[in-house]
Amino acid sequence: MNNLTNLQKIIKVFKELSLVASILAFVSALFMLVSVGVWYGAGNSVVRYIAELTKRTGFNETLSILWCDFVLCLTDGILFAFAYRYLSHELIDGTPFTERGAKEIRFLGIKTIVMPLVAVIICGVICGCLGSAAPENISNGTSALFGIALIIISLVFAYGAELERKEDINEDDKSSE
Repeated sequence: MNNLTNLQKIIKVFKELSLVASILAFVSALFMLVSVGVWYGAGNSVVRYIAELTKRTGFNETLSILWCDFVLCLTDGILFAFAYRYLSHELIDGTPFTERGAKEIRFLGIKTIVMPLVAVIICGVICGCLGSAAPENISNGTSALFGIALIIISLVFAYGAELERKEDINEDDKSSE
């Protein structure tokens, strides 16, 4: 049971970290949205300053960066919120080896693969519509690998839940004798 206690302590930490990361990602997305508004309504000096910060020269190039960063921050915030929900449920259940936990982590793995891919596609459409190059920081290779790892972990958790269920049935049979 000592390992389970340590696991629960670690999960509490990651639960809080995922909440903080989710909030920060949503706040960053809000800042990107405000930046888009400022960009549209700003004077020439602000436009030049932001263009220097983003290392972009054109109005549309900087605008595409701001919109793409908004989409990416929003996607990250949503993924961290799903991770927070899973970790909250895991703490309530007291073990990762439940059917609900296995399903949740499998869906989290699928979302970790699909959502960044959709975000990259949306960013491509934004850049295409504005006639600018895509930002250099857009990639979803890591999220795809992480999503695959989560799906594999979900299979292990499902197997653990199955073993737990069989053990409970065997204990019930022994107690009824």
